[in-house]
Amino acid sequence: MNSQQEKTIIARMQRRERVLKWLCFFLSAAVAGLIWFILSSRAAPEVDRSYKQQEAVPPFRKEVESIIGELVYSGLPMLEQKDVSVSIDPENRLWTVRNIHRFDEDGNLILEGGRYGTCGELASYTYKYVKPLFGGAYDIRFVRAVQSGYFQTPKATHMVLFITPAGGARGDNDIFVLDPSFHRYGRLDEFEDYLFHEQMANVGFVENKERDMTLPISTAFPLFIKKNYLLAIVVEDVNGAFDKDNFVIAVTVTKKYNFAGRYLFAIRSVNGNRQVFENRLLSKNLLEEKEYEDLKARIRSFFEIITAS
Repeated sequence: MNSQQEKTIIARMQRRERVLKWLCFFLSAAVAGLIWFILSSRAAPEVDRSYKQQEAVPPFRKEVESIIGELVYSGLPMLEQKDVSVSIDPENRLWTVRNIHRFDEDGNLILEGGRYGTCGELASYTYKYVKPLFGGAYDIRFVRAVQSGYFQTPKATHMVLFITPAGGARGDNDIFVLDPSFHRYGRLDEFEDYLFHEQMANVGFVENKERDMTLPISTAFPLFIKKNYLLAIVVEDVNGAFDKDNFVIAVTVTKKYNFAGRYLFAIRSVNGNRQVFENRLLSKNLLEEKEYEDLKARIRSFFEIITAS
């Protein structure tokens, strides 16, 4: 055998050796991967996700949505009742809407027309009818919230319900939020436009059967939401002075996501001299003519009551 043949044989053997080495490498890697898979499967058993999947759907969704479906966020029907009036407390810088809340002989809150109210009324009414559905399996609490669309400051707090499994929530997926005012019901993570800051067992005015509602001056009583505007009634001072000769009573409008509102209709008394302001262009865009005239008449009557006191 000559030297050339020897070189050829040696080169062929070297190629075979390299191929065998690569095969051994891949085989070892495959075996190692299989061993890791078996060990990791034993170390970390399969997680049961059925609880989370089941609880992601709000309990009694259809029944709850049926209860809140007919409710309407509006304080206007309450304000229009004949025995409702407005008074002021200059010493404490407060104003009061009298006889705004109604209760039956058993102390149950009455919604005007069986469906109209603002957030506190609607939340209390809804609680009464959803509580029997959940029984003892869930806890329901009232929660004050700031809502980014229309109730953005602590003075304009909004009222919703928290529904959690009895014994406490195990995580955010166990907390369900029910907002009758906006007909919303879902998991906590679906309410990122809300900031929750106080939980309560009951609504104060309902628990105490309070017919009147007292507010600090410049704090508004909401009327209704229309065309992305919140309409409200408010009583304010005049350049720091606040008495029956120096005050403002007004209907204000605040656009969705805005902090500052504008007067839609206002009557101001400055040292006993009456001044009237109207935003006719805005009123025509938001309200029907009769609706606007009726609202103005109500504000005028409240103004007369205050100045006559």
